[in-house]
Formats: sequence, C-alpha cells, structure tokens
Amino acid sequence: MLNTNFFPVTLPPRPSGHYAHLVILRETDSYALFQTDGELNTARVHAGVSSSALITRITMFKRKQTTPERLVGRELLRRYGLISADYASEGKDRKLDDRGVAIDKTGLPVCDYNVDFCKQCPDCISYGFAIGDAGSEKSKVYSDTAYSLSAFDASHEAFTLNAPYEDGTMSRKGEVTSRINEQDHVRPQTLFPAVITVRDLTTPLFLYVLSNVLRTRRYGAQTTRTGTITNHLLGIVLADGEIFRTCTSPSASTTS
Repeated sequence: MLNTNFFPVTLPPRPSGHYAHLVILRETDSYALFQTDGELNTARVHAGVSSSALITRITMFKRKQTTPERLVGRELLRRYGLISADYASEGKDRKLDDRGVAIDKTGLPVCDYNVDFCKQCPDCISYGFAIGDAGSEKSKVYSDTAYSLSAFDASHEAFTLNAPYEDGTMSRKGEVTSRINEQDHVRPQTLFPAVITVRDLTTPLFLYVLSNVLRTRRYGAQTTRTGTITNHLLGIVLADGEIFRTCTSPSASTTS
C-alpha cells in the first residue's frame, strides 16, 4: 500500500525534499530505565496543545531511541554477510580494497561502530557517520526527544534493588552487604509518541530503517534484564517537508 514511487531511485547529491515520516507509539512492556546520572530523565512541558499548564513527563532522548535501532540493523547486516564481524585493525594488518575501504580476509567491508566506519553499508548511508578528518555523512534519519503521554507521577515507580550472595542472602560471615539501592523505573504500558523522519532515502534504505524500528525490542539501561518496548506503527506520512516532531511541539507542514 506504500507509494514507493515517491522515493528517489538513487540517492540525490543534494537535499531533494523527499520526506517519509514514521508515526510511532512506543509502549513499555516491562519496567524500563531512561536515565542520566542515576535518575530518570524528565522535562517540564505543556500538558497539551490547548493547555498552557506545565506538567512533568518522562523523556526518551534521541540517542536512547536511535542507537538500539541502529545496532539491531547492524546485527542484521552481519547476520547476512553484508559487513564483517571483525574489529578494525591498524598498521600492516589493515587490508584495503580498491576504494580504500578496510576489508577482512573474505573481502567483506569492516565497519567498526564509532571506531572505523566503512562509509558504504546501509547503516552508514542511512544513519550517517563522522570520522574526523577522514570524512563524514549527515544522518538521513531524524528523530527527537519522546515524551510520555502520562505525567511523571503516574508513569514511574521506585524499586529497592539488592545484589545477594550466591547463597541468596545479603550477609556473609556475619557482615551485611551494602549493595542495596533504590531506583525509579518507568512503568509498563507507558506510552511515548514519536515521529521518525527519513529524508531522501531510496525505497530499500527506507525499508531498512523501518525494519530496524519494528525489530527493536529493548531500550534504555539494563536491557538484558528489562526495558522491553513494543513499537506500534500508526502510519507513514509522505511529504515535501517535516511534520510535527513531538507531541508537545506540533508544527504545520505541507503533506501529500
């Protein structure tokens, strides 16, 4: 049902006004942690478009959304042999192809995240990269902070955490451990509306970004124990400009 004729056939050399917006509703399925310096990230924002009252909402910063999705995509690229699983090497151990891209012994491009990008895989083209003087590519995937629909008081819950010894107790040889802490968690079924904007990507690259969003399940801290989220795709808007970015700061745009 998606109008794939809207997307450019090849990547344009200059911005060409092909905007595709993914309207997402992120729903926590377990107790998640979106924190900085040990506390949940919050913001004082308007309660709604027609209300000037300020309330406190939990926030998901941009990188807490895009980084897990990007890593899921890179995992998929390695799974199907599109990029190498090797780490970047230096000196005489570094092998380059005709284009100057590092390759492994099988000829696959070595794309070491945040160390040595290959500059040619779907991840580098879509999400961009920066390698100092070696070059950079601006991200074609735009996102912004997502705010919880419900207020902070209704969206979080404090838990007391401990780290028991192997016998299941908090003491050893008569001494009680001090490894007890209290941490605020985001409650399950907390909703975070978000809009992800993709600009000037071809149809396959757009589907790559969309697949990353739908496949990613874990966000925030302690993702091996909690932090599962379901991303509900509410709609896809094709436009010649950006529509609203977050639920607290809508703006007008011409859409098609």
